[in-house]
Amino acid sequence: LMKHRKKGLKAVSVNPTFIYGSGGWFEHGVLDAMAQGRSSFFGDGTQTMHYLAASDAAAGYRLAIENGLDGEDYLLADDRPTTLAEFTRLVAKEMGAPEPVGMPEEDLVPMLGDWTVEAYTTCPKVDTTKAREQLGWSPRFRTIEAGIPVVVREYKRAMAAGHVAPAR
Repeated sequence: LMKHRKKGLKAVSVNPTFIYGSGGWFEHGVLDAMAQGRSSFFGDGTQTMHYLAASDAAAGYRLAIENGLDGEDYLLADDRPTTLAEFTRLVAKEMGAPEPVGMPEEDLVPMLGDWTVEAYTTCPKVDTTKAREQLGWSPRFRTIEAGIPVVVREYKRAMAAGHVAPAR
């Protein structure tokens, strides 16, 4: 940020938690796999994570561009952290996929690398107070129970219309 500020540019940082929605890790790594009948999560699933609907992340970025204070860092997350198993089970239920199974982290490291496994299994508690107070941001989908059904319905609609083809 300092490099940009020295050039006279307004610089803010926006850091959302795990984003779910069309595209990216969620569609390609979770929804596509579940559409093919594969359902799993990293480790034992007890890792507590924060998730955020893509539309809520986009709203946070827009507000940061419009209202963010120069040099500030804004954290975006839903209102309630959830375990990885809870998240994956809810998605599987909405997708009509089999009950997810845990994959031992030590088995995943050789395939994905230490950093990726750590990133997907470690999430600090996130305080979004600054984004709420300074930007006026609040997630439309305050929990995964509110957001996941909507996102999965959109995915299924796109699949039925031929706009999404699951990976094979």
